[in-house]
Amino acid sequence: ENAELLYDKGVPLTDMISCREDVYAYLYSKLQGKCCENPSGLVFEIKEAVRKGRYRNWGMLEEIENLLLECDVPEWYVESMKKIMYLFPKSHLVALLKRDICNFVRMNKE
Repeated sequence: ENAELLYDKGVPLTDMISCREDVYAYLYSKLQGKCCENPSGLVFEIKEAVRKGRYRNWGMLEEIENLLLECDVPEWYVESMKKIMYLFPKSHLVALLKRDICNFVRMNKE
């Protein structure tokens, strides 16, 4: 229901989190040059916490949340990260989509 609620509030689908690479790319672009010279390690740790649902299960550290908000990450994005139970890598999503398309085509041929 996370994406559905955001979409209903007017957030475009292209801005929503759909895979772990989305989190990394977006946060890296926001934190680069603002929190430290090379934020890749910090962004990786945040991405892994989101991917594994740590923020949903145990909450986000206040320091991390404040840092993200100070670096112009929208509040809805931070709240969205806190709701995620697990994030697939993009390659898994592509494989699942390919499987579903093949099944759809096969069903419509019969």
